[in-house]
Amino acid sequence: MFPERKENEQNFTITKDGVEYKLPVHWSLSDSGSYTFRNKLQSRAFAHGSDAVGDGKIDGRTIQVEFSMEGVTEEDHDEVLNEAYTFFGQTDYSLMAGRPDRVYHVACLSKIKHKFENGFKQRRSNITVSLLLADPFRYEAQESKVVFLFPQATMQAEMVLHNLGSVDTPLTFRFIPKDRMTNLTIWHQEAKEKFTLTDALLVAPKTSIVNGREGTVWRDKDNSINAFTGAFLHAKPGANLFLYTGGAGTVEITYTNRWFV
Repeated sequence: MFPERKENEQNFTITKDGVEYKLPVHWSLSDSGSYTFRNKLQSRAFAHGSDAVGDGKIDGRTIQVEFSMEGVTEEDHDEVLNEAYTFFGQTDYSLMAGRPDRVYHVACLSKIKHKFENGFKQRRSNITVSLLLADPFRYEAQESKVVFLFPQATMQAEMVLHNLGSVDTPLTFRFIPKDRMTNLTIWHQEAKEKFTLTDALLVAPKTSIVNGREGTVWRDKDNSINAFTGAFLHAKPGANLFLYTGGAGTVEITYTNRWFV
């Protein structure tokens, strides 16, 4: 039922707030779930055929993990199994299953299926846990950052970013003014989208963060969403060209590559 694994392989790890739990060797990812795209056909009025409608985004999905637990005594078995349930039962944690460079973002646990192994007198169990991924993708374990320096005010300066993933990924921009960045624009060539930040208070040493994942804008600890107009930008798979217009300073872009599998 389970693939052969060496005892020192630590390729199934739950991580939350810096605390790690490593599942013993007998495990497998038995079901990776399905991807549901928010698209459908809508009949055309007074005409043959249909039109495709929807935003094309992907709903969350469910994955299943199978593993076995055993103990020398029933008490040992119960202790290790309860510990596993405690970690699986958390919310909003990272799950590394197999590749050490990629993780799932688990929202919560939805179901536990527990079966005792015959002949072991409740000292060995086979478990299947169903985990809900509110975010359906598999992420790179470490985020990426690119930094662009502009020693003087500039217009449509090129910034190139490479998304190595297979799906678009949200971007977080950090603006660090040399003196002031009170009126700036970022244009994304591939998506034909842009945003403008018009903030009279964005003067050194203050910085501003436009978080495309959370949909927030902060100037240090102050909410400056009212200074923002336009779209929160995502990088498409492959090379992305951004054009910066604004004052002298540094532009940092952070993102995490993500894949379907």
